[in-house]
Amino acid sequence: MASRQRWARAVEEEWAAQEKEREQAAHKEKHEARLAKWSRYTTLDPDIAEKRDLERQVLAQNRKIEKRVDALSRILTRGLTRLALPNAPDVSDVADHKIEPKTIARVAEYHLQRSSLDDDLDFKPEVRVAYTPESRQLVIESELPDVSVVPKAKHYRYIKSRDEISETARPQSQVKSIYANTIAQLTLLSIATVFATDEHGGIDVVVYNGLVDTIDPRSGQ
Repeated sequence: MASRQRWARAVEEEWAAQEKEREQAAHKEKHEARLAKWSRYTTLDPDIAEKRDLERQVLAQNRKIEKRVDALSRILTRGLTRLALPNAPDVSDVADHKIEPKTIARVAEYHLQRSSLDDDLDFKPEVRVAYTPESRQLVIESELPDVSVVPKAKHYRYIKSRDEISETARPQSQVKSIYANTIAQLTLLSIATVFATDEHGGIDVVVYNGLVDTIDPRSGQ
């Protein structure tokens, strides 16, 4: 009798476990179907799109967009705040040619490479520099982000009655404006960094060349 009861309990537990697995699989399938449905109409980030609740997805994505746009608007302000200004440079060493030009170039490149940007921007420019002692000129060649650094969506809205996510696109004029402002701030911050960290006072002129590695939509090149 006891063995039959144990067998019956084992059968019930096995059935309950299988039923739970079926419910979880059905829930997962339904969730993935919803994501697939709305992924055609929205540009939610993959990590956010994995959230099961669409309303939470919208809130998380909107917060991320706001942080990104805010970070883009404050590149120069925050960069200058973080920039530690050194003591007044000693120009005598450079005047007497005791400082190697390559040393000035290496110092400038070092500070430009480690110039910190907000984590929300998720890009780190690659920088190369060259220094000409005769003209006391430093040339910077820096990789810049393409226009995708600006969120294409302005905000999202969850429509509960239809269980939908509605995306509002950012006007193209606004995308261009934010992007142009971003490039200008990165340029100014690079120049400010060079002069602020020129410990030997060897730099009078800075030339900045910004490069964007992207595909031309007109030529496809």
